[in-house]
Amino acid sequence: MGHGDRSQKLKILFVFFEHIDGRPKAEFPVRRVVLWEPDDEVAALLKTDWERVRTKIRRGLAHELSESDGRIMGPCTKGADSKHLRAQPFSETKARSRAFALKQAFTKTLYRPPARTEQVLKTSDAPDLEDRLLARFSRFVGRTVASVADELGVPESTAKSYTASVARRAMGASSVRSRIKEFDDTGLTLRITRVNSDLLPYEAISFRAFDYFELLDESWEDSALLSEVEYMLLVPLHAPNRTTSQRESTFGDPVFWRPTSHELELIAREWEVYRLEIREGRANRLSPASNTTAIHVRPHGRDGQDRVQAPGEPDARKQSFWLNKPYIQKVLAEARKD
Repeated sequence: MGHGDRSQKLKILFVFFEHIDGRPKAEFPVRRVVLWEPDDEVAALLKTDWERVRTKIRRGLAHELSESDGRIMGPCTKGADSKHLRAQPFSETKARSRAFALKQAFTKTLYRPPARTEQVLKTSDAPDLEDRLLARFSRFVGRTVASVADELGVPESTAKSYTASVARRAMGASSVRSRIKEFDDTGLTLRITRVNSDLLPYEAISFRAFDYFELLDESWEDSALLSEVEYMLLVPLHAPNRTTSQRESTFGDPVFWRPTSHELELIAREWEVYRLEIREGRANRLSPASNTTAIHVRPHGRDGQDRVQAPGEPDARKQSFWLNKPYIQKVLAEARKD
């Protein structure tokens, strides 16, 4: 990337096409063509991502790089598998081959038609995205959801997403339905987790329900789970007990979580185990959370009648990946120490 030299500014022609099973690639329909070059704000984010990776390499930590070492551009792995290693310049430890790639979440923003978004703060207002969001939210920490909602004009609701709607308003969204541009651009996912005094969540954190067949076609680097887990904003919601209502619970300090390379390797291993079980026709008999450390799979449908087809299971439960409760507690506890 050029350092302020406009002549070296990045320019990419994106051709978005639809993959259709059973048809040759030459017949895939082109859905959108975009000639893209970053504006100053995105260019600044790209430079920050590049410098973060470069700093790690100069410290001899290329072997600890992961896809989460970047907001909109990350160092993705190259090569057939994790055994494909190469020498790094400042350490004797070999590291996986990597190449920069734009994040899936950011690339999707280039494909989607312009949507209503709400920009939280301009880049010039603060040096770092996370600092800006934390500064915006800081005055609400320690307050009940009810008091924050009343101040920001969020109507009372019994929906599970109610607290998340209040948190989004607190971070700058103009309404409960408007988008936050920084979240879209960086793939940052907001998760509210109700916790007890020891930071142990009352419930695991769920992700989007998956299609069994699409899951088996994914590689880890291009997986839906990686795109959701690699950059998260966890907002603990302190509640004395499980029955405490959302409105009576209080906001804790938000935690930005980027899994380390070791954490991502753990999650990827457990993800592969579930894919193997599904491939073997065990969609309705997957390993429970007690058998894993970071993630597990369990139903995520409207009710018990929400069924889909899976390999070897014509009547499988609709399911999703979930972050395990003790694992979330560990992430929150380690952030508190920092």
